[in-house]
Amino acid sequence: MTTSIQTYDANHNGYPELYYYTTQWPYIYFIRICEYRPYNRYLFVDTIYGKHFHAVGDFDRDGKVDLLGSWGGLLYVFEQKFPDAYPTYQVWRSDSTSSGGGIHIADLDQDGRIDFLTSNPPQVYENIGNNDYAFVWSDDSAIAACYNYTSGDFDQDGKTEFVGGDIGSVIRAVVYECVGDNQYQFVFCDTSYPSAAHSHDVWFGNDLDQDGKLEFIICSCPPIGGSWAYQFRVYEATGDNTYEVSYASNIVYRPANLRAGRGSYCGDVDCDGVDEIIWAVQDNWYIYKAFGNNNFKRVFTAYP
Repeated sequence: MTTSIQTYDANHNGYPELYYYTTQWPYIYFIRICEYRPYNRYLFVDTIYGKHFHAVGDFDRDGKVDLLGSWGGLLYVFEQKFPDAYPTYQVWRSDSTSSGGGIHIADLDQDGRIDFLTSNPPQVYENIGNNDYAFVWSDDSAIAACYNYTSGDFDQDGKTEFVGGDIGSVIRAVVYECVGDNQYQFVFCDTSYPSAAHSHDVWFGNDLDQDGKLEFIICSCPPIGGSWAYQFRVYEATGDNTYEVSYASNIVYRPANLRAGRGSYCGDVDCDGVDEIIWAVQDNWYIYKAFGNNNFKRVFTAYP
């Protein structure tokens, strides 16, 4: 099993690396680093054992590439020892427990410092210096068990919101808003849409239908019979801290013996200047395109 794949040229040799984590029986987790070689070849160049991979980038802005991993409820940051090395040297570990899940990385409070947003309950670690991160916020009374997040100014009030979907079946979507430096407030939840359990997959839409509004998209997969019933919902703002489902996809049924999938995103795959939805569902993926306001159609299926 693999997930969370990212490309990055950490050692600046012109050949990007692939970063991801994988497992081998009996559930030994490790981070793989593969580097591209012409043509269409990737070589295994390094491994970090016993960690989940989340992201790679220069999180403390010191000019060295960092890698964020987790294991056992703790966060770990690895960094390059030298400019032409891979980010495999551990420089930081969190001193408090977080459930981890999908970790969202952004400057949530717009103070110029990168934040790590973890889940269950939502917690924020912020960069406070070279190879140093501090635990700055937590909502211990969270009403939803979110696995993954995305962020943006979805209601266009100048404040960043972050959004999650509930792993349970009661809450469909939950939204928090930044109200100050390292301060966040619960502002919205959707309990009206039909049952939407296992909402692991949450991602950002950059005005997909060109109506002037950003979107966030949440995919759920409640169990029905012997299958997972996959469906994504597109949310748009209707006012300050209020949102509604503007589009819901058709349902795709997949066998229950396969794990719930995640890893969807939006991007301009046909180079027309407007992003499309790329929906990942276990062993398949689909492309949806907007044809008017809140009107999306499936235009591609990877494995019909």
